[in-house]
Amino acid sequence: MLNGAETPSGEQVTRAVGAELRRTRSRVDCSRAQLADRLGYELHPQTIGAYESGARQVTVTRFVEMCRALGVAAPEVLGSALQRAAIDLELLVLRVDLGSVLADPSAELDALRRWARNRLDQTGGTRVVRLEQAAVREIAAFCGRSPGAMHRILADFTPESPGQHP
Repeated sequence: MLNGAETPSGEQVTRAVGAELRRTRSRVDCSRAQLADRLGYELHPQTIGAYESGARQVTVTRFVEMCRALGVAAPEVLGSALQRAAIDLELLVLRVDLGSVLADPSAELDALRRWARNRLDQTGGTRVVRLEQAAVREIAAFCGRSPGAMHRILADFTPESPGQHP
């Protein structure tokens, strides 16, 4: 248990990682068969489907290989999976899509939208920012929220997919 939060089950983590792998593969417009070919060893596309659905656990080694074959950083994919599933938010460097924050009409997020507008202006239009835990605590204080509540709010603004390697 971390800060009163329940420990996620292995099944929850497996599903979250699989869903993020599927989301990332789709974003880079790669079929399961193409990914299997890119890996350079025999792996059936149905096995990739089982990983993506969470029916089967992917090993760390295979996860890294799959991410590399997709042209994305494994830590980014894992971080996005955990953030999107709200697993261990207090331990993550959160990735937040400022444009999505600005587009949210909820009145209770007025202070967060002001922060997002200022941050977007300061970053020269860069929509996705990385927030260390100290920054999340400061934003929480600015918005009059607890850090735990702010983690959950910011997790709702996880970018669609992790960035590709240059």
